[in-house]
Amino acid sequence: MNIYNSLVSIILPNYNYEHFLPQRIQSILDQTYTNFELLILDDCSTDNSKRVIEGFKDKRISVYYNETNAGSPFPQWDKGIQLSKGKYIWIAEADDYCSETLLEKLLQKIESYKSDLCFAESKVVNEHGEEKGLWCDLNIKGPNKSIFKTDFEMNGQDFIEKNLIFENGIPNASAVLFKKELYKEIGGVDQNIPNCADWLLWIKMLSRGHVAFVSEPLNAFRRHGNSVINSIKKGDATGNKFYEYYSMTMRLALKKWLRNNSGKNTVHKINDAYILKDLSRKINWSKSNQSINESIKLSFQAFHISGFNPKYLLHIFR
Repeated sequence: MNIYNSLVSIILPNYNYEHFLPQRIQSILDQTYTNFELLILDDCSTDNSKRVIEGFKDKRISVYYNETNAGSPFPQWDKGIQLSKGKYIWIAEADDYCSETLLEKLLQKIESYKSDLCFAESKVVNEHGEEKGLWCDLNIKGPNKSIFKTDFEMNGQDFIEKNLIFENGIPNASAVLFKKELYKEIGGVDQNIPNCADWLLWIKMLSRGHVAFVSEPLNAFRRHGNSVINSIKKGDATGNKFYEYYSMTMRLALKKWLRNNSGKNTVHKINDAYILKDLSRKINWSKSNQSINESIKLSFQAFHISGFNPKYLLHIFR
């Protein structure tokens, strides 16, 4: 098997990350696997990102500057993938960095197992690059946490049932390599969902493919004041409300997709149970805290963004 025949397209979306860009770009150019193209997509940054980007000279780099801000990284993901030429896609977020062997090891694993998506364990680092632990140790809470202790390969549907239907066990796109063909087959990332479209994308892709995992921490997942995941995990009232909104939006969008694509399977039933639990908790919380208007507002925002009709509230399991 000669993995070096496979072109990898690296999509680097950026918005105002001038301080992290030098390390991000250099960690890509230092990869031991060299058959790649790097597409940098800047979303109207107002800092010195352009100067940083244009300081790197490499024939594998192509740069695209938006004329208007997209307001979310997901349109940038899709734009980059549509422009790409590779068989495989790696979304390298601008505020992260990685081991120089990340691409080589993910590609070896994905091709040896004939998988469709492969991801690695991540070190959690702060804005200064100080390591805080491993992502799976710190954050995976579901009933099958032990599977992340070693490398594995499994049917995507099994992984959804073991992990993804409970929580987003692939929280950082920077640790993921996937087949472009499958991405296009399932219709790509949902660009209308602002914060949890990656979670939904992994479920949609793995409902039709196989997944592999590398337990070696090849990726550095940066959590800092401006990162979305940091706001979700704060644990204060704002963070908790945001996480409920994040979870509800994804689950409603998933329910809509499952209804159109796979009928009433196990994943559908578990997802319905989570939605019912979330709605019940919101109603009870609202009554006890005299904040029914705010709760209803957040719920209907989730319905609107997910594209699911709010009438679903009246007949949850029809």
